[in-house]
Amino acid sequence: MSAKRSGASGRISGSSTEVHALNGSGLQLAVDTGGTFTDVVAARAGQPVFVSKVPTDARNPTGSFMAGIESVAEHWGLTLPALLERTDRIIHGTTLGVNALLEGSLARTALLTTEGFRDALELRRSRLEDQWDLRFRPPEPLVPRYLRLGLRERIDWSGRVITPLDEQQVREVAEILRRHRVEAVALCFLFSYLNPTHEQAAAAVLRCELPGVYVSPSSEVAPRMGEYERTSTVVLNAALGPVFDDYLTELEHALSRHGSRGPVHLVLNSGVLNDAVGVLGAPVKTLFSGPAGGSRGAEVVARQRAEDCLIVADMGGTSFDTHLVLGGRTPLVAESAVAGHPVALPLVDIHSIAAGGGSVLSVDEAGGVRVGPRSAGSLPGPACYGRGGVEATLTDAALVLGLLAPAGLLGGRMPLDADLAWQALDLALAQPLGLEVPAAAFVAYRVAAARMADAVRLITVQRGIDPGECALLGAGGAFPLFAAAVAEDLAIKKVLLPAVGPAWCAWGMLAAGCGHEAVQPCLLPGDHWDQDGFETALAKASAAGHEELARLGVGPEQLDAALVLEMRYADQHHAIDVRPPVELGPGRPPAALAREFHARHETLFGYCEPSQPWQLLAMRLSLRENRPEPPAGRYGRGARSGAGAGAGAGAGAGTGAEGSASVGLRQVTLDEGGPTPVPVWGQDFIGEVPGPCLVEFNYTTAVVPRGYVARFASDGILELRRKEEA
Repeated sequence: MSAKRSGASGRISGSSTEVHALNGSGLQLAVDTGGTFTDVVAARAGQPVFVSKVPTDARNPTGSFMAGIESVAEHWGLTLPALLERTDRIIHGTTLGVNALLEGSLARTALLTTEGFRDALELRRSRLEDQWDLRFRPPEPLVPRYLRLGLRERIDWSGRVITPLDEQQVREVAEILRRHRVEAVALCFLFSYLNPTHEQAAAAVLRCELPGVYVSPSSEVAPRMGEYERTSTVVLNAALGPVFDDYLTELEHALSRHGSRGPVHLVLNSGVLNDAVGVLGAPVKTLFSGPAGGSRGAEVVARQRAEDCLIVADMGGTSFDTHLVLGGRTPLVAESAVAGHPVALPLVDIHSIAAGGGSVLSVDEAGGVRVGPRSAGSLPGPACYGRGGVEATLTDAALVLGLLAPAGLLGGRMPLDADLAWQALDLALAQPLGLEVPAAAFVAYRVAAARMADAVRLITVQRGIDPGECALLGAGGAFPLFAAAVAEDLAIKKVLLPAVGPAWCAWGMLAAGCGHEAVQPCLLPGDHWDQDGFETALAKASAAGHEELARLGVGPEQLDAALVLEMRYADQHHAIDVRPPVELGPGRPPAALAREFHARHETLFGYCEPSQPWQLLAMRLSLRENRPEPPAGRYGRGARSGAGAGAGAGAGAGTGAEGSASVGLRQVTLDEGGPTPVPVWGQDFIGEVPGPCLVEFNYTTAVVPRGYVARFASDGILELRRKEEA
């Protein structure tokens, strides 16, 4: 079967040298299915990576996945079975879970709780997401009240059974759920994270009484304190279960029909990999799958370049995601929220806003320009795609400003219609604002850049980090258009733009290995420290992690371990993450841990209270498989793309830096002065070029403003610096 492709790369036969180099095995394929494009990176040790992009069909993500890898096979003149025969590992990042949540296409789900507590999902917390917005309305619960049912059972705060589970009542409830044609059931009993026996027994009855219904106990997904957060997490997990079951079954069948026999490894929220079996047990762990994969690539760059603080900014078609890499590692947080629904699981600390290339532009009641939150997606997409879309987007603005070439995206395989972009911007912005179309497009460009700069401030300035002391890594197909403007706003001195940035998350997945984040509740007060209890909890977390990784074929000698403790003062509500000191060992008092906690608290909040009692709430043991890093320099100017190396650069039209050919001149609007001719360089220039200019990569364009210089570093990354810093 050949997957139907819309806009996939045409057949580009690889050289005999390339095809010969693929003899045998060792090939890795990373596929990142985003909201607008599906990115594929093919890599083999010692050889340049190959990058391909195809439009994502949200109605058929399996078709987009297969189209992406088929474009790789076509590039090398291979059949799809021949390519898969040479492939050792397939890695996948997906937006399936987020899309299902945002689009309301989740499974019909019920919630069973301890009797009297079925409304925890709707009562939420007392605090508002935005305390200044009196009209704020939280999202509707994912389970309606008539499907939230209480069961007679009770376990107390110490894990002791007070009221045994009534299994006959569970059978009666199963009959009710059968009549309502429920597709998934979430179980969340009080204190099940300390004693899961009631949840396990209820789950066994339900699986027997309701064959084919997805059953998810909270003790298997989020065994931690916080009733509302735990309930929200397991409900979302249950609602995603049937969605992922259908998708992964369809995907594995599609691959097996073409001869693939190995498992597909999916990227989890924490940036590690697991197979379909592991993911089906907890699909909620894939909500941040794509950006989490990109974090692994950012860690590689940070370590290779010795960047102690690296700001990673990834702008695709639908969103702008940003996070930090500190000391070569991406921090994890204990919980986050998606569309207003808490997710109490370890995940990469990513901040996202709705500002992508497909973000719809409009004018609000006050006459201000709004970017998003809606996106035009890939179908119909921005007006300039010529696929029936009529709404103006950031991509349309960039085309009108001359930042994008009319030859189009995907290395010229997706031409853009400037007239359609002009018409859409005229109607959406220019007329309401009383401006000419180019001026309105520039206002939208500046508003988008300002919103992105504010998003970066949230993860830097508000945490006591000066962005001016960090480097900015620009990823995604759209962010190189805005990177310099954001850097200027934040006084960042160095911008790094990898050529493979438009497929950044897919490339980063190549650095990911199998892993497990084991969360173990461990309520221990500092003034009554129980070292045996601490070591028992650590042993349980370690056993759970090693058991899961052994199932994935990863031995203990292949693992790196990192322990994080969640701690708080006794009268606090929220915990903070603390890395335990090496002095915390068998038979030793927790004095060193107390010092570490107080110091961490002061770093985060500017004060500490050493005289106050403190508590350990839980521990998170992270086990990661050691994987070789992608070859240095292979993600830069040497990267090959589905449009051919150097595609989009055009014919030589003049001589530039150290004899390299430039594309020529283009009328571009980079400031309020209006359009002006600026040089356009291909991605293979040598040396250094001054701004203002554009640098065209295969799948993106970098804007180099006046006062900046651009040069390729020895590792192949395009660096932008202010002239006084160069």
